[in-house]
Amino acid sequence: MEKEDKSFDVYVEKQDANGNVQWFATVPNDHTFAANHKRQLESDEIFKSFVTASSRVADNRKILCCLVQKDPCVIAERESAHSQLRVAHGGPLPPQEPPPPKPTEGSISAEAHYKLIKHLFAATDPCERLTGSHELHVFINPKNNNEYFPLTMARANAWAEAIKNNPNEVTISTPPDSPMFRF
Repeated sequence: MEKEDKSFDVYVEKQDANGNVQWFATVPNDHTFAANHKRQLESDEIFKSFVTASSRVADNRKILCCLVQKDPCVIAERESAHSQLRVAHGGPLPPQEPPPPKPTEGSISAEAHYKLIKHLFAATDPCERLTGSHELHVFINPKNNNEYFPLTMARANAWAEAIKNNPNEVTISTPPDSPMFRF
């Protein structure tokens, strides 16, 4: 297997242990494991035959091993049906899933900050007449259409922080009064 994530190995082992994965093998120039036979490795004896056949193959030939996973929806439906049958026959209730984690104060603050930055970029547009760029967002001075400052990520970040800290004076349409925002 080429450089796969280790979590993939764990996932396949778990699915295989639950009988949700089928293994198929093809060995070149071998009648038992020919490509058109699509031979499934379903028992220890067949696997031993596969190992024996593959040991006779030249190094420049490829041995193909294919994993086929059963449809996860079918697996979930089957598990649900078994669970319901157990409960119907007086068995224990299935374990409840834990409630989803609640967002932390930091993640709520970060989301609010991100939304402010998004609104700042939505409220400003590129002005090719002033900057020569059709991509660079600019904030144009409402009192003088020839004065502007480019809205960089650093400025948008500082502006959003100023809105959070001083919402009465700093808004989406009124930048903070600092050297960074001079026209």
